[in-house]
Amino acid sequence: MGTFNENSSSSVGAYMPLNNRYAWRLNCEEGSDYGVDPQDYKTRDAYHEALYRMKYKWREYCEDDSEFGLDPQWFELESDYEKALDSLKIINTRTMRLIFRPLPM
Repeated sequence: MGTFNENSSSSVGAYMPLNNRYAWRLNCEEGSDYGVDPQDYKTRDAYHEALYRMKYKWREYCEDDSEFGLDPQWFELESDYEKALDSLKIINTRTMRLIFRPLPM
């Protein structure tokens, strides 16, 4: 975090950063769920790039089922993608059973 001046007589408040260089860390998106800590980055852009990379890396190795027309880029969470994929697989299986049901003789 930045350096704070607790003895400041400023009307802004006691926790006014003396060095605004790292003030972005005070309000950045939480990255602990993805193993990304803003303290490890010097710039907001570098932090956000690392956070984005870790947050969406599941898209690189997810099951690619283009036969169902799903694109992982449409989903924020891997669990949402998996639910949608499972739903489409169930629908497809039921449809195939209806189509290929043997005719009664």
